[in-house]
Amino acid sequence: MSYRKVLILVFILFFSGFSYAGILIRTTLFIGKKNSACNGFGFCTMSNSSSYTEGAINGTFTLNDQKGAIIIEIFEKDIREHQPDKMVYFINQTSVEFSESFSIPSDILNEAGIRMPLVIRKGSYDLRYARGKFIVEIPL
Repeated sequence: MSYRKVLILVFILFFSGFSYAGILIRTTLFIGKKNSACNGFGFCTMSNSSSYTEGAINGTFTLNDQKGAIIIEIFEKDIREHQPDKMVYFINQTSVEFSESFSIPSDILNEAGIRMPLVIRKGSYDLRYARGKFIVEIPL
């Protein structure tokens, strides 16, 4: 392969929008505390989705082994349309507080090739906003 082709390939890979190293899985979710009839903040449900799901809150789940973190991105548009009462947990916030632990569902673990349980422990996690998504980074 010529030097020019290698340079073009590197340029494409570098600028193609890869933001995280690791496995990226599309998800749909419902925001709320599981043990509280889905009231409040947390992840009441989360499931693997092969594509953008109309009528649901869509996002991505990334296991970033370089950072040692789970990164969950949630589309703002979907929250506003399907669970607008939950926007209070995101707008002008720099962190989110999980008051209960949440076990990552087996369909997501299987898709990621993870063979052990993975739990988001209750606690406070950094929240940021970029490109129309709220991003929660959860250290492992």
